[in-house]
Amino acid sequence: MRRPTIVTSTRENPIFTLFQVPLFLVFVCAVIACVLCVRGIIRRKNDNQERIEVSAVVVKYTHLRNPARVTFDYPLPNGAWARAEKLAARMNYSHEGVSGSNVFWIQPGFRFPVYVNPHNPMDVELSMDASPANVMLIFGAVVSAMFAFGALFFLALLNGFGMR
Repeated sequence: MRRPTIVTSTRENPIFTLFQVPLFLVFVCAVIACVLCVRGIIRRKNDNQERIEVSAVVVKYTHLRNPARVTFDYPLPNGAWARAEKLAARMNYSHEGVSGSNVFWIQPGFRFPVYVNPHNPMDVELSMDASPANVMLIFGAVVSAMFAFGALFFLALLNGFGMR
């Protein structure tokens, strides 16, 4: 009885070479994307640690559209005031025991904390929690890692999982 033969050379089957190069390129690109996403997450985390809390004043609050938006003024380090408009979904506020879910009591003149980057005073956040940019960076890191492992799996599959 004859044993089945295992292809050990790409010369015997040129289709392996045809797929190995693109898969290797996908693997390299996915690893680079994953590293860049993780680097972005670390950079944003360090950026959030440097933020300082200042008291902002509501100028306009719109809760009739979805998502709700808040326009507010906040003090700059030089004493001037700046205006910003942000989504209010991540707004950190409390008012004499009233829950944050009841947004109808937010009126112009209401004070609440915002977090300002001291190196760039125009960079202001409503909350120190995860921002949409952080969520997208995490999603990008996970997806690129999945592509990298998938490319490695198919490369191993084409090479016969190292069987010689």
